[in-house]
Amino acid sequence: MRKWALLTIQAALFTAFFGIEAVHAQFRVASQPERVEQAQVLNLYLTLEGSDPAAGLYVTLPEDWIIREVVHFSEDGRTAYIDFRPGTVEDPRTLIMSESLFRPEDHLLLQIKTSARTGLSNVSTTPIYLHGGLTATREELKVNTLMEVERSPINSSNLVARFSGLSEDAPKLTLNNRQALRADEPFTVAFWMKSSGLNEVILSTWTGLDEDDYVMEMVVGPSGYLEFFQGEGGRHYSMRSALPIADGNWHFASVTNSPESGWLHMRVDDLGVDSLFRANTLSSQTAREMRLGYRLESAESVTGIDGYSGHMDEFRLIDHTLSPMELEEERRVQARLTFGTEAILGFNERESEPTSGNLTIESSDLSFRKGPTQLQVQAEFPGTRLTFLSDDKDVDEFVVQRSIDGQLYDEIALIDGPENPGASNLLEYVDFTSGRGVVYYRIIARYTDGTDQASPSLKAGLGEDSFDRSAALVGNFPNPFNPTTTISFSVQETQYVRISVWDLSGQMIRTLIDGTHAPGEYDVQFDADSLPSGTYFVRMESVSGIQTHQMMLMK
Repeated sequence: MRKWALLTIQAALFTAFFGIEAVHAQFRVASQPERVEQAQVLNLYLTLEGSDPAAGLYVTLPEDWIIREVVHFSEDGRTAYIDFRPGTVEDPRTLIMSESLFRPEDHLLLQIKTSARTGLSNVSTTPIYLHGGLTATREELKVNTLMEVERSPINSSNLVARFSGLSEDAPKLTLNNRQALRADEPFTVAFWMKSSGLNEVILSTWTGLDEDDYVMEMVVGPSGYLEFFQGEGGRHYSMRSALPIADGNWHFASVTNSPESGWLHMRVDDLGVDSLFRANTLSSQTAREMRLGYRLESAESVTGIDGYSGHMDEFRLIDHTLSPMELEEERRVQARLTFGTEAILGFNERESEPTSGNLTIESSDLSFRKGPTQLQVQAEFPGTRLTFLSDDKDVDEFVVQRSIDGQLYDEIALIDGPENPGASNLLEYVDFTSGRGVVYYRIIARYTDGTDQASPSLKAGLGEDSFDRSAALVGNFPNPFNPTTTISFSVQETQYVRISVWDLSGQMIRTLIDGTHAPGEYDVQFDADSLPSGTYFVRMESVSGIQTHQMMLMK
């Protein structure tokens, strides 16, 4: 009883203190695996939208799927593991409640173990809100997340290493004079990784003892983000990725050291995610050993963190600082010995594998192709025009797919491979049957070896002309702009409006508007002073659907 009373009081205080009209919304799936295998441990990252805190949620899983852990990440950085009530035969829903309430923009991680069954599977989430001291389930806000479960392992010529999570199995690399890492000399460390584990060491040159300095350590943090550490005199300096990487997807991670400028940079995939300035580098510290999957010392002397339990491929140690363009090129090819590349672990040939440790070498779905990029949609008479770029060399054909819910896609067209393979090719297709409302598009590249790769999905609102909408995204002025621009929108009826800015890779940059708006015309400023030049999209979400508008930042 005390728990329910506490929840009621907190919800009432939240609304009264902030003086806002409560707007209930969904638990939106912020991140999920692109591909799901049998008996896989996967992480779903959820974000609560709207303005009203939720008391909890129900989760309905496919038969024989199991929730292993639930972690609540609040906006102020606090992390809490939450107890949950598993489903029963009478009620298969899993009940998740939190004494501290789920605030808007809080993140929730569901760690789930799939079953041996293949095929299309659905995970649904239904929020629970408090009204007058009683809980109410909002079925109309249920979110269904469909995933295709495939057989594993897949048949692939590319092999990767799978780590056991045990310290005694983690291989230790002895670095010679050319390979040794020094904080006062340039270097690049890069690798592919795929993991669902939390609070795990990926690689380290540290013993785990506070009195020992170290050049680098990379971990999957307690929240599932990629974290980098460097230590001196008992102090630890860190960087962190902008988005979780423990989502069961493959990610290309890299750290570059530029001692002349004093900066270290960390990148995930093709995005720069964090930087660390060290005016006084560890000039006397040299790392002559590195351990993959754990710290240098044994488990007996290291506590509070686990060994790596994910996959790794194409580990590189390079004796100079690679530029973002050079890292993008490295990301798209298998590691090879070139001038300045001092160490490679490709895991495809026995002689390139570590000489110590116990790793499982297995087939992988990791692809080094880039796939279709920069998918854009423009509604125009008499249809909807799709454009995208491709510079892969061995594309046989492209498949254009469309969906009304972002989960189940229909094939609507085939496009021949590019005329100039390997060059940057702009391709387009006009969909004359798109209709109205919210529509999702994606492009599948089919390659000559029988594999395929999908572009990120693009969600577009293809409704009536703006004067028929209850909310309309007018545009931005000036466009192009540097570095600020004004985004205009209008509302005909009181409703919830969310306006956000996204980049070409499909990553959200910033949320500008998130709340209920009365009828009227509105302007909001967007400051891109910290962003690089390029194309960005402003996206408006309302009851009228999704509307997008392209902006060009030119510095």
